[in-house]
Amino acid sequence: MRDCGKIRSFNVTMSLLFCALGTGIISCSSSVKVDGFDQAEWKADTSACQNKRIELVDKLVNNKQALISYKDEKIMDYLGKPDNTIFFARGKKTLIYYFTPSKNCASKLPSDTSKSIRIDIDALGRAELVYILNQ
Repeated sequence: MRDCGKIRSFNVTMSLLFCALGTGIISCSSSVKVDGFDQAEWKADTSACQNKRIELVDKLVNNKQALISYKDEKIMDYLGKPDNTIFFARGKKTLIYYFTPSKNCASKLPSDTSKSIRIDIDALGRAELVYILNQ
């Protein structure tokens, strides 16, 4: 009977240890990384008003698998705040990043069709599709 207290204490200690390890593993997911992609230049060219994103979009599209399955927060950390977001039913959404000047550019006249890279996010917040759209 004397060992009951030691066993109970050991079980509590092990339970706390497993909870701490589980929390640490969940919070330590890797970040988005596309080789040769200038993340700072992409973020600085909001709505593609400075025409710098057009030079970077090929790297992003050719490596779109690097974005698939990442959470939308990780993608937004990497690419910056989207130029536009479309929300759908059941928690789905599409992040829109223009790579030719959009209608949001005050200093330059946008072309008739603004081109954008779009990232579809599923209901769990993960990227499931990356594609280019001419508007």
